[in-house]
Amino acid sequence: MWELCTFVVLGVAAIVPNARADVQVKGFPGSGSAVGQLAFPGADQQRYSVNFNSYLATPTTQAAEAFAPLQWRSRSTNFDDSDTTQATVDRSSIPSVVNTQLLNLLTQQGDPSAKVAFPAVSVADQERANVRPPNPSLCVGNGFVIEITDLVFKAYDISGKFLAGPVSVVDFFGSKMGGRFTNAACVFDGADTQRFYITVLSYDLQGGVHLSRSQLAVAVSISANPADGFLGPFTVPTMGLDAGSGQLLPGLEGCKSPNPAALPDGCLGAQPAIGIDQYGLWAGLNLYQINSEAVGGNYTGPLLLAVSKRSLLEGKKSQPAYAAFSGWAADSSFSLVPAITQGGSKHSTGNGGTAFVMTSGASMTQAESPSAVLMAWSISNTSTLMRPGFPRTGLPELSGEVALKSYSFADPSAAGVVVTQPDGGIALEPQDSRLTQVSYYNGMLWTAASTAVLINRQGSPLEGAIWWAIETGFDNSAADPVFTARIASQGYVSVMGNHIINPVITPSGASGTVTGVLAAGLVGPDYHLSPVWTPVNMQLGAGALHAPILAKAALTGPSGDNSQGTLLHGGSAATTDANGLAWVASEWANKPVDFCQNSQLLPYQTICANWGTYITAVTPGSWP
Repeated sequence: MWELCTFVVLGVAAIVPNARADVQVKGFPGSGSAVGQLAFPGADQQRYSVNFNSYLATPTTQAAEAFAPLQWRSRSTNFDDSDTTQATVDRSSIPSVVNTQLLNLLTQQGDPSAKVAFPAVSVADQERANVRPPNPSLCVGNGFVIEITDLVFKAYDISGKFLAGPVSVVDFFGSKMGGRFTNAACVFDGADTQRFYITVLSYDLQGGVHLSRSQLAVAVSISANPADGFLGPFTVPTMGLDAGSGQLLPGLEGCKSPNPAALPDGCLGAQPAIGIDQYGLWAGLNLYQINSEAVGGNYTGPLLLAVSKRSLLEGKKSQPAYAAFSGWAADSSFSLVPAITQGGSKHSTGNGGTAFVMTSGASMTQAESPSAVLMAWSISNTSTLMRPGFPRTGLPELSGEVALKSYSFADPSAAGVVVTQPDGGIALEPQDSRLTQVSYYNGMLWTAASTAVLINRQGSPLEGAIWWAIETGFDNSAADPVFTARIASQGYVSVMGNHIINPVITPSGASGTVTGVLAAGLVGPDYHLSPVWTPVNMQLGAGALHAPILAKAALTGPSGDNSQGTLLHGGSAATTDANGLAWVASEWANKPVDFCQNSQLLPYQTICANWGTYITAVTPGSWP
């Protein structure tokens, strides 16, 4: 809880009573060069095509450095999983599921709900950028589909026709940014600007170890057609420092350097979750003090950024106007996820513009699992982000906090879940229970998380999914509107004897009624890792699982990827277009990379893996 809100405007501090977090803002810089234009390459530009022969001929250290982000692991609050403490979940606390999902394993041709389905970004597209685990991001608008997976993206039309790529995010943003890159993402603002926004984290390490800079880079399309080009790169600092004084923001004392004479204060902003409302582009980050003596760095707390869409669209300065929210309670706000307004919905414009942020209560540490609480916040007056005088003319306000009583969910990694593969494949690393995406759709918030489950309280625990549909509102009877939220519907998704991993959910209104579409991966003794989706009805719950394709090989990874005894795997993404059609992307095990079967290339086996992503556009239609 927070009683005061401290913010800084051009170096002048003020105290605002009855606020909920500390806010630091940065206006348009007084100096700096104008932002340039980034090219969106066409499909015929061969320099972006994969050429493994050229890689094998010139495996340069410099190229590898540019594509070498830190590894984000799921089982602890240290970003490299160096925290070896293992809290456990008692079996009696694991949710017991009575009804598991029916498998409706239909191909695109046999499934009338699937409008289009096609393989997308894969390990073969990454060349030198083979980052693990592969985490897809998906944005769809104006007839274009862009999927970013780690540091590479491709573009398609809505029929699945390939248009451009694979495009290196490093090349796209330009080498002049320097440093290392990780966690690229995209979002299409269909409810307002009709623009594509692409983000990536960039950071520098002194001597390859100590942090010297951390920032979020943003590019915004010039029009609704991404081929017209992008403005950027814009950069927003993510080290938890006041932009004017260079001092640490309130509540981020853990980012203080242990050796100020040699190392700067500041944290690495990591694991970003992107959201968008009527007036701002939002990013929730976890901050890690990697300049400390702790191996892998210490989790310090969250940081929430609100970037003015107006300043991005004007494209005049390389650093846009933004606000930084700090001072959150670190033990209850790990992995803040701002909501994305999905296609077919309007932004929430009440109370001067409203953005929503959520987190799950089981994601901070294994010791906090199991949980039965979700946290939701509202941020009002986001229209201040668009005012010409921002930030002098006002600031967004953290205006409400609601703890939502939920069905129980438990961290799979803490519950002893073993995500097995067929044919003796390496077990996959179980996930934690953090939220990865929150969708806003006409007053409702939709989100999902991984959870351990027991089928009829028998057998070994499995990994499954839990989903929520949350109704939001405001009580206007008081002088200041009070944020209200309640869970309108919730449920589990699981499969007998197998695992549902990496769940995300997006609402779809294409069938005439709002129905959620949950995307995930299906894997276990009976199935190689395959993409699946299921319709979610607020009255009837989840329907049958649909699989547009079934994998025929075990998921493999580069050498060293199973150093913890398990294989890192990626995630899923989901979005809704302006027509209410749900687009989902999930990781799957495609065929092995051909050249990896050549024993003469074993020195280069670090890039030998067989992960891919699969995109499906669906209309849930009649349940199930």
